[in-house]
Amino acid sequence: MASRVYQMGTIVSRVNHLLQTGVLKERPLWLDVVEAFPPDVFPKHNQTPEGGRAPVIAYPEDELKRKFYDNYVIVKQPEKCVSLFEEKPEVTSVCSR
Repeated sequence: MASRVYQMGTIVSRVNHLLQTGVLKERPLWLDVVEAFPPDVFPKHNQTPEGGRAPVIAYPEDELKRKFYDNYVIVKQPEKCVSLFEEKPEVTSVCSR
């Protein structure tokens, strides 16, 4: 049977417990800030947003990209992959160019 102990307490109390038991070796950078300025209400892991659904996040460039991809057919080129480990990738998407 699985344990639900990880669900009890706030994220701060759980991280403090992990630090005390030695599971986490280094103190997270954000922990001091959250302890100094705690939120009014800590979010719960199973908390649903008000209204039942998460809000749609749309940026102004999303509409431009949508129009671009509607107008131009993009040929897939499998040999040109973008590496997520490089600071500045060698290959940029057609839309970004």
